[in-house]
Amino acid sequence: MELTNYSFLQSRKDHIQSNTEMKVASDRLSKGNRLGSGKRDAGALGIEASLRSSRILDSAGKINLKNFYSFLRSQSDGHIRARSIFGRMGVLASRVLGPTINVRDKQQINKEFSELSRELDNLVTKKVNGNLSIGGKSADFTDGLTDTNATGATPLRESQDVRTTSGKISISLSPGGAEDQMWVFQGKLPSELDEYFDASTYLNNGNIFDPTDVARLNELNNKLYSHFNTYGIFTTGPWQAEGNANANNFDTFDVEYDSCNVKVTPSFDDDNNESFGKTLYDNLDASGDLRTNIPPGDSTFITMIRLNEGNTANYNVKASFTPTLPHNDILIPSSGQTFPAISFGNLGCSDMSTEENTSKVLSALDTETTNLTYSIANIATTQSRYQNEIESLEEKEVSSEVSISRISGTGFAKEAINFTKSKLKSEVSAQIMSKTNRMKDLLIPLTTNHFRSHVLGSKFNRTRPFKSF
Repeated sequence: MELTNYSFLQSRKDHIQSNTEMKVASDRLSKGNRLGSGKRDAGALGIEASLRSSRILDSAGKINLKNFYSFLRSQSDGHIRARSIFGRMGVLASRVLGPTINVRDKQQINKEFSELSRELDNLVTKKVNGNLSIGGKSADFTDGLTDTNATGATPLRESQDVRTTSGKISISLSPGGAEDQMWVFQGKLPSELDEYFDASTYLNNGNIFDPTDVARLNELNNKLYSHFNTYGIFTTGPWQAEGNANANNFDTFDVEYDSCNVKVTPSFDDDNNESFGKTLYDNLDASGDLRTNIPPGDSTFITMIRLNEGNTANYNVKASFTPTLPHNDILIPSSGQTFPAISFGNLGCSDMSTEENTSKVLSALDTETTNLTYSIANIATTQSRYQNEIESLEEKEVSSEVSISRISGTGFAKEAINFTKSKLKSEVSAQIMSKTNRMKDLLIPLTTNHFRSHVLGSKFNRTRPFKSF
């Protein structure tokens, strides 16, 4: 009967289908996730996985940028505190120059000045997330001073803002037998010297001892010596070495300077004959051609110049600046770029024993304060930029969450309706199957247990013979 009863078979099919749909709706309601198997929801699962992966990366990037933002804020606070200290130092230095100050007051001022200097030293050692929050900016001058055949007689110069009035300059020179001279100045050169660095004003005819070019170079050299007396830091004088310039046997000059002191530490390459270099250094120092000068401290720029001495032969040079404070360039999270050091220089000179030194201290303080103000503004600009980037990542994170929710999140009202509908359908189909079964139970006896007379009996009665007519 079941195999031929259409209503039963259809109800049975509906019952199985509705139970399956009810289970799906029940699972979605209980788990809060509308996605099921990869077979049924492969596309949605792939998109959801991609969105979740992107959200995780964005979240990690946001956290890293927040840490970087905290670093910038700490750096800004440190610079503001340093500027406050410099301001107080400036007041003290001005009082030292006062005409009515007595010895006792001067001692008290020097004591407070020293304490402020120590506070600055402590400030620059503080770290945020393992990184120094305050540091110095290094600089490389080599590219701007590199000599080539095309350079000819033209002198070369390179100016960079090192953001401090003190530090260490390293010059490594391989001139060969033809003399070359290196100059180091604080600040930029006056504009009237610009014409000497114009290649068109030299013949550059290939003659390394051309008298016209040599005369012009000597003219520039004399003017540089005059400028050096005020703004110079160090010059090598006419330096040479035994051997060829391209052998790259460098004699090195390490120059440490601030507004009160300049110290030069030379080292000579053995392959250039160390005794030759030492003898030349002593002779040039004695003649006054190799010089040092305490700079005024009124600029954070360093200018280096390479000048041929009576020739136009090539030479090799390496030149760099190292700050007094530790170099603290850091990697910007999620970008691979380097965030350059927002630097200031601690006050290298705190000696106010003479009026000249005190004036230089004041000049250095003014320059460092100006530099600090620039650094604070630079940090504020960077903070604003990365704050906007953090907010953008937060908005993107919310948008990703909404998208994921739309793909995988259960619509509870919709699933509740689906669950109820499937349940009702299951119950109705079950009732139909039940009624069909009861109808079968009623009909089968009627077809199998009906009344039979002795004529329609299922067996013949052979005990009674047929009558013949």
